[in-house]
Amino acid sequence: VPDPEKPLSGFKLKCLYDKEQKGPVTEIDCIMGHIISAIGQKIYVWSFLNNDLVGVAFIDTQIYIHSISVIKNFVLYADITKSISLLTFDKECKTLSVISRDYEPMEVYRCEYVVDGTNLGFMVSDSNCNLVIYSYQVYLLVDVR
Repeated sequence: VPDPEKPLSGFKLKCLYDKEQKGPVTEIDCIMGHIISAIGQKIYVWSFLNNDLVGVAFIDTQIYIHSISVIKNFVLYADITKSISLLTFDKECKTLSVISRDYEPMEVYRCEYVVDGTNLGFMVSDSNCNLVIYSYQVYLLVDVR
């Protein structure tokens, strides 16, 4: 923190929060004014209040989450062996809900959104050196399991 008498000298970072978690924090991002993190197989949404993280919502996932991408209230996450899933965060009800999932096993390295006009898709890289692009079709009500 800079000297109050010399505010432009010494731009240093100040730690606001430091606390051990229940496992490795593999991904962090922000969603609608909150912090979202992946810790093992759980995804947590936090609020930063009074210099402490307060849990707002969480969801148990499949094996191990290592990639998260956020647009608005949508959370795309990659599981190490179970492909990708799409969540939605409801700020009023403080809930995370699964709205779509790929049921084919895939070792995903990274996932990201692909936006083309009004179309929303997801790009995934996998362990077989592939790039896979998925589309999200809201009104398609077919169960492929």
